[in-house]
Amino acid sequence: MQLYQYNVYTPETFSASGKAKKDVSQIFKEMDIGDIYMPSRHRIIRILQQSAAVLKHHRDAVIFIQYPAVIDGFIKAMRRKSGVTLVGILHDISCIRGESTPQAEMEVLNCFDWLISHNPSMTGFLRQNGYRGNVVDLGIFDYLHDPQRPTMPAEPGNTVCFAGNLDKSAFLPALGTLSDLRFLLYGVNHLNTVRELPNADYRGMIPSDEIPYQLEGSFGLVWDGERIDGCSGILGNYLRYNNPHKLSLYISAGKPVVVWNKAAVAPFVRQHQIGLTVDSLGDAQQQINSLRPDVYQNMVEHVYSLKQQLAQGHFMKTALQTVIKQLETEQYE
Repeated sequence: MQLYQYNVYTPETFSASGKAKKDVSQIFKEMDIGDIYMPSRHRIIRILQQSAAVLKHHRDAVIFIQYPAVIDGFIKAMRRKSGVTLVGILHDISCIRGESTPQAEMEVLNCFDWLISHNPSMTGFLRQNGYRGNVVDLGIFDYLHDPQRPTMPAEPGNTVCFAGNLDKSAFLPALGTLSDLRFLLYGVNHLNTVRELPNADYRGMIPSDEIPYQLEGSFGLVWDGERIDGCSGILGNYLRYNNPHKLSLYISAGKPVVVWNKAAVAPFVRQHQIGLTVDSLGDAQQQINSLRPDVYQNMVEHVYSLKQQLAQGHFMKTALQTVIKQLETEQYE
């Protein structure tokens, strides 16, 4: 049984998507999962490389594919090859965000024999919409970094950092109503309204491999949608299913987190005691104001324990090992 990764091109995007895919590719290498090809930086050449990879016959091969990252037609073409097992690592599900239909997406996802899903909520969505293969839940995305390199201090206070594509975060202008909190904003930003918030500072764009060491604040915020009294709209609803990569960033930066209590990652945050789960950002303001220093310090200790695991790729390696072990068992039955 030969193990391969269907390589993806991962330039710096100053966002979660590029870092997550780059880290998964690195974890593949650390687990001795070989390359089908080395992707060019030029899209046309990459398409030709993918076409050539499909034409090769990989009998008795297990091919790991990050999704979405490869053209759907290539996934379907690989599925038609005999003796090949396809394992998909899910980064996003487009149909939850209204970018495709569940029927169309399940047609592609059912090409995979195995999927590594974010969490039980996402797995439930997959099952309810017709995915028939095997599933392993990831738990949380890893964030490869140097855990010995110092990060900015995590101390009790009312400063909350938020990292991501600020232009897509429609709730940000309403942060001005939370006068007891101060916000530090990192990421892509072209909105003057954000720069004008009285209780927010824009800290610019920092490369994804560097930002864990430069992120300031007492808490990291996981929020999306159009409102601060709950996560609403298509992007807010998406939090019910996905693992936001910014959660992994905040942990890697040593920060306790604030997350919506209906988010798919809320049970993970409560289980590992790494932050606050809140109904609204007004609720977050109240909880932060009343938080005892010893409770905060306990959160920080749990964050640092988890930080070590994310730095080593623990969660993705565990999920991949689960799949590989099961395939090896089936091979010898």
